[in-house]
Amino acid sequence: YQPGDETRFMNWRLSARTGHLQMKVFHEERRPTVVMLIDRRNAMRFGTRKRLKLTQALRTAITIAASALQTNKAVTTLLLDDASYWSGTESTEQGVLNLLFRAAAAAPPLQSVEKQPGLLDALDLLLEKRIPGSNIYLLSDYIDITDEHRSRLVQLTTDCRLSAFLFHDPAEFQLPKAGRLQFAAGNGPLDLDTSDPLLQSRYQEMAQDHFSRRRSIFNELGIHCRFISTLEDELADVEMATQ
Repeated sequence: YQPGDETRFMNWRLSARTGHLQMKVFHEERRPTVVMLIDRRNAMRFGTRKRLKLTQALRTAITIAASALQTNKAVTTLLLDDASYWSGTESTEQGVLNLLFRAAAAAPPLQSVEKQPGLLDALDLLLEKRIPGSNIYLLSDYIDITDEHRSRLVQLTTDCRLSAFLFHDPAEFQLPKAGRLQFAAGNGPLDLDTSDPLLQSRYQEMAQDHFSRRRSIFNELGIHCRFISTLEDELADVEMATQ
């Protein structure tokens, strides 16, 4: 007991037993929470053979959510689309299904990159709204991640467990041999012969460097980063990574 303590919280039985005034101490119990950042922006709406990167991200989110329910964890989602949408926290099966239905809703028409929020905005929102002790899962292709994001990722790891899933399509590693094609570029149309061996080799080198730099950002911070192809049908090991 300290002067000024509320006497209504006095532990009279313990006080009588010890001969000293004792207070009851209350601790807030928080249910473990799973937070999923699901990237629904333009770049995630790409796929060439089996499914879109966004579709694969949603399949992964379903696996994570199911594992959370089985282990009595609440679920929250942050959808990164034309705007950032932070959901409420759900702990029932129907509530979590509602979150997943919203995440799987038809994507809006493609917007210019300038009109969509960046990953940095999403990380800032996570920092603002996170609950210490949460398990945070980032589901994205991280097309706009740079060294500037490191400080936010480090801050998130101070009181939360952070895991990253990087989604990719085979065409992002190996340029399909489709002959001469015209691509839209910032400075106007760009004509390329996709069957050119030199172009194929150069493309593959740049792709390897592109993805290696993204993985290294997470690895250097001690954050597990799992690559998931749009071709993968079985995602059983995703559940293992969420335990």
